[in-house]
Amino acid sequence: MASPRSVQVRHLPPDVAAFEGDGTAVEFASYLAAAGALAPSDLIFVAARARAACLQKALGLLAPGGVVVLHDANRDANRDAYLGATSRYPKQLLFRDHRQVRKAVAGGVWVGGKECDPASLVRVGLHRRLWAFYSEIGRPLS
Repeated sequence: MASPRSVQVRHLPPDVAAFEGDGTAVEFASYLAAAGALAPSDLIFVAARARAACLQKALGLLAPGGVVVLHDANRDANRDAYLGATSRYPKQLLFRDHRQVRKAVAGGVWVGGKECDPASLVRVGLHRRLWAFYSEIGRPLS
């Protein structure tokens, strides 16, 4: 029986302490470089800074059949900053969240893969119905 893989948690501060917004590949160069030591990866979860750069980097770090999950995929009312990076993934799935948080759309989850279709990993119809139900809870009454 093969031994289970371990999970590693590391703190890597930004290379540029005074970064703005989500951050860039330059501002988080050490953070991005460290991910390469863990490749190939079956699952990569992007939820921190320099998301567009992380998505680009993750594409080359995926194991065959691996997937990338992007938390808060429609943060700040749109996901324009991520569209270039997510468009490189041939297989993808997006769950949008329409709740209002401080007058901006928040939340959302995007899953992408090179070979693995994320829709094959979950019961998409059921999850879309659940996502829609919970998204409605946060909408203002008209």
